[in-house]
Amino acid sequence: MTRIGRVLAAAALVMAGVLAGSLQGQALPNADEVIGTYVEAIGGREAHTSHRSIRSVGSISMPGLGLHGEFEVLQIAPNEMVTRVQLPGVGEILSGFDGERGWSVNPLTGPLVLSGSELAEARERADMLAALRDRSIVPGRETIGLAEVDGEACWRVQLRWLSERESFDCYSEITGLLLASEDSRTSAMGEIRVVTRFLDYREFHGMVVPTTLVQTSMGQTQEMSVRNVYVGDVDGAELAPPPSIRTLLGAAPDL
Repeated sequence: MTRIGRVLAAAALVMAGVLAGSLQGQALPNADEVIGTYVEAIGGREAHTSHRSIRSVGSISMPGLGLHGEFEVLQIAPNEMVTRVQLPGVGEILSGFDGERGWSVNPLTGPLVLSGSELAEARERADMLAALRDRSIVPGRETIGLAEVDGEACWRVQLRWLSERESFDCYSEITGLLLASEDSRTSAMGEIRVVTRFLDYREFHGMVVPTTLVQTSMGQTQEMSVRNVYVGDVDGAELAPPPSIRTLLGAAPDL
């Protein structure tokens, strides 16, 4: 989806290959124009900002680890989000941002309240305008070349976010859709490079979103398949942090 969190190591190699010969005598398009075409291709700004809430559900798998489960992403405008992943044999993996505070709960690492770069990045990823690459959170953008993803030519755009992190998008030269992105994420293990492929775009409630996301990081591949997207049905209580996080925040666990 355009808001979920996103996914193939092979794409990193493909995206890195600029088609130098095809650019002879051809000026690079302005990054604002490339992003503007993309926003129109996914249904337009209004389609993605007119809903009070969005719920995305589907399946998730990590083939290399033999793991298969379910995920749910809940969003309330403008920038509250919770992601839940259920993996049999592992447990529930949670992450969230409530407009001010970010947190995560992992069966392997326990509960964690985010700070510093991790908190800044969580704030950006939770913002409904992030999927639109809006200037309010992505002030820097520059088209740097023509690349190719799975045989399809795409404009490679360098993005500089408010948090000062840098990422790279590749937008189809033909359809304008986002085909792949390369990003860095701050974690307890340091900075992690993540490559995401966006596939099988479908329309839900006026929003055109990718229903297959393939993400590669640290030699592992994660695949997400979106079954459905619902709007307007998320209750604010569903985004409340779990008791373990409330305890860390100093709030009563049963609130």
